[in-house]
Amino acid sequence: MSIVDTSSAPTTGRERAKQARIQRALDAARSILRREGVEGLQIRSIADEAGLAVRTLYNQFSGGKLDVLMALMSQELDDLAQALEQLHLDDGIEISRAVITVSIDRFRKSEDVMRPLMSLTYGTTDEQTAYLGNKARQLQERAVAKAMEDGQLRAIMPPRVLGHFILDAYANAGHRWARGALDHEGFEAQALNAWACLLLGLAEGDTRTRLEAEIAALAPRVEQLVDRRRNT
Repeated sequence: MSIVDTSSAPTTGRERAKQARIQRALDAARSILRREGVEGLQIRSIADEAGLAVRTLYNQFSGGKLDVLMALMSQELDDLAQALEQLHLDDGIEISRAVITVSIDRFRKSEDVMRPLMSLTYGTTDEQTAYLGNKARQLQERAVAKAMEDGQLRAIMPPRVLGHFILDAYANAGHRWARGALDHEGFEAQALNAWACLLLGLAEGDTRTRLEAEIAALAPRVEQLVDRRRNT
């Protein structure tokens, strides 16, 4: 299985035509997910919706439906990166926080697509998710690296490792949301609480105060989530 990359700009007419076919297929897959859910998402139904031959789709997505789902998630990560750039943030901690809040807001607006994507991509093999995991981790890695360079966080842990821990905590909350165990507010509260707790141990000066205030503000909601899990 290989993930179709839609982020690079095509340079020839042939590449542009290929990119256009891929985009038609992904747009069709989104429409089917919204209208029929995961059950209706098959290569043939995507081909029919997009007006493409089944063979053409398999040429682009050799792994079938899973390749399409991975490409959709990859494109969402590219769109998230663009959305973050448009915020023009210059504070590493704020950028790191925004990776969480902006992505969850995007999930909220496209819930009928993002819930099945999160659910279906969870539990796939390392080979299938490594590319997506690296793309997602790099968003946090760049943010915390800047925070370390600016003296907001002590540089005693590689940004790559810290980004990995933040992503793991986020993914745990995200997959609970995908299963319906958390609403959007619970998803955000759990993810932000884990994020703040992870950064707190490395925080310097005012950053520590900011993170402590974040944790205190989230405490009532997080306590509700913990109590709910104990009672289920």
